[in-house]
Amino acid sequence: MINIKNLLLLAFCFFNTAIFAQQQYILALSKGEKKLVVMDYTTLEVIKKIPVGDDPHEIVTNSDGTRAYTQFRL
Repeated sequence: MINIKNLLLLAFCFFNTAIFAQQQYILALSKGEKKLVVMDYTTLEVIKKIPVGDDPHEIVTNSDGTRAYTQFRL
């Protein structure tokens, strides 16, 4: 079983559009789980997984980083 930290690091290296740092958090989309994964920036510990719908795509945050938006297939 692939460790989620290793998977996210690999995804960051190859698919930089899916993961980005937002102050103290890393936001990543888990397409297989159909969830937005929120991780601590320094420890890479998963803080929360939020269901987002089928085939999630890009993540965008508002200017102060308090909200994140994703695009997904209906």
